[in-house]
Amino acid sequence: MPNARGLVHVLSVNFWREIQILTITRSTKMRRVLFFLNKYPTQLGYTIISPKAHVEDLAFELSEAQYLDLQIKVHRIARVLKKEFDAERIYVLSLGSQEGNSHLHWHLVPLPRGVPYSQQQYHALMAEHGIIAMTPEEMARMAKRIGDRYRTALAAAS
Repeated sequence: MPNARGLVHVLSVNFWREIQILTITRSTKMRRVLFFLNKYPTQLGYTIISPKAHVEDLAFELSEAQYLDLQIKVHRIARVLKKEFDAERIYVLSLGSQEGNSHLHWHLVPLPRGVPYSQQQYHALMAEHGIIAMTPEEMARMAKRIGDRYRTALAAAS
């Protein structure tokens, strides 16, 4: 859970509004972003990245530098997910609606190797085709693996 200053505690997996937070690092830049697992995943590793600050409009509420900073994080977590889940492809989408979830966020979804073409793309993302049931403990272990791999990749890049 975020502490009194709104920071997510580091190097642990936390529940916040019943979603699995991937706590990555304590750097100033990372404090502005949340990574979390989809509570109802259609694929293993289905991750969402979002600015902590409430942002609705990609085109007019983010500076170019803020947008590029977010996209660097999207790219980094995509690389982690591809390795962790041996994914054929990582789907990246920004979805939402002013009538539903208006907060800006990106969905990053690892597509497993060998999925027939007819079950790829939007089919692989739709809950109507099934979600993966996971216990909170299984989700916590997955979040920890992803977070550990992300931190390792950040350290190697430094």
